[in-house]
Amino acid sequence: MSDDVQRCFENARGRAERATTTRSDLVELSKTYFKRAVELERSMSLWTGTIRGVGSLRDRLEKAEARVAQCERLVTGWREMTASRQTDGLPAVLDGELLTVFEADLRVAMTEKERAQKALRQGLRSIFLGARRRWPNDDQELDDWLASAEGKTATVFEPAPLPPSRRAARGEDA
Repeated sequence: MSDDVQRCFENARGRAERATTTRSDLVELSKTYFKRAVELERSMSLWTGTIRGVGSLRDRLEKAEARVAQCERLVTGWREMTASRQTDGLPAVLDGELLTVFEADLRVAMTEKERAQKALRQGLRSIFLGARRRWPNDDQELDDWLASAEGKTATVFEPAPLPPSRRAARGEDA
């Protein structure tokens, strides 16, 4: 009978040890899943909240480039007209002032184009972060990734907007 008691005691102790080990394994596993959930939430916030869609950023850049081209044509045309008026001996006082205004407008358009390029680049870097879970090491790595099938696929679709309940929870207008 003492053998039975001893065997039961050893079985109970072995199961208790396995339960402790299993419990610690489960704690570690749950920590891992929680960490992944946090990373996924951050990734999703990048896609839906922090960045605007790549398409809208590309549209912004396209509009900025069109505005720069328009301003460059205007400045070039105005310079040519001013030069031709000066060679004809006509007064160019007003022409010079308007040229200054057009050149200032061109500088503003070029600044907006640079901002649009920077925003698009940052949006693409954020998509890289969401897909690879790290920032690209340099622009070359980002460009190579964008040229790959994975990068092309990641930038094809627009992020879905957050549902109104999520926007309200974040303090945004629903």
